[in-house]
Amino acid sequence: MERSKIKMGAALLSVSLLTVLLAACSSSTEASGSDQPATGSHAATTASATAIDNTEAAMIAAARRQLEARLGDDAAAISKKAFARVVWPNGAIGCPRPGRSYTMALVPGYQVVLEVDGRLYHYHGREGQAPFYCARPQGQGGWEMDR
Repeated sequence: MERSKIKMGAALLSVSLLTVLLAACSSSTEASGSDQPATGSHAATTASATAIDNTEAAMIAAARRQLEARLGDDAAAISKKAFARVVWPNGAIGCPRPGRSYTMALVPGYQVVLEVDGRLYHYHGREGQAPFYCARPQGQGGWEMDR
């Protein structure tokens, strides 16, 4: 009888601990190395983090609109340099900020590279979410997905 109470208590403690850990992972603070605020997840803090159509054209158009807003009158000559659907290796979405921690889980997403007068502008995003500007992209980004 006493042994079963100990086992039941240990099981409840394990479930409680697992629940707390999962909740902490889902609400961890992430930021991008971009112009975003430094709290919350990319999806929660990006001003334009609204759900978007998951098509290449919609993602490029969203990045283009953000760059037009960023550049103002200088936006006339925006061209698409690259687009790729990728799997980001963690919650930094290819744009980590020094001193920040990120979820260590694969994140399906994409990257858009736009060009204006020879200068490249990198936009990263999670699948189904609007892109964000990444001032300091990390390496080549995620792994390209076959689609």
